[in-house]
Amino acid sequence: MTKLSRQVPVDKDRKHGAEEFRGRTHPSRVEYWLENSQWIFYEITYSLEDYLRCAASLLIDEAYNWWLTLTALKEFLELTQGNKSVAEYEREFVHISKYAREIVPTKEEMCISFENGLNDEIKMMIGGAEI
Repeated sequence: MTKLSRQVPVDKDRKHGAEEFRGRTHPSRVEYWLENSQWIFYEITYSLEDYLRCAASLLIDEAYNWWLTLTALKEFLELTQGNKSVAEYEREFVHISKYAREIVPTKEEMCISFENGLNDEIKMMIGGAEI
């Protein structure tokens, strides 16, 4: 999973009134946190990348676990073999597939997803073979 790739200015966020968000709360509290955070990030004039990084840095407990799951799911959906060997691709696929159980709930759908991520020349070589 992707970690926050560079240090975020959390102290600067907090100085402007940013608050941590734990998750389990009333929907109106969620809306307040989101609107407050957006206003603070707008005032500080963050880039979109920094905005996302700072918002993620304010998530803790269940909210942070939700964020990790969401980023892993995104990573799974974008995963392709690329320059990796088939074995390396398979290891990565298996590692993050646990976050995609709702998208690929059956073994057959998991195999189709794996095959779709393979490089074209590998797909052609396996043709109609079952994985």
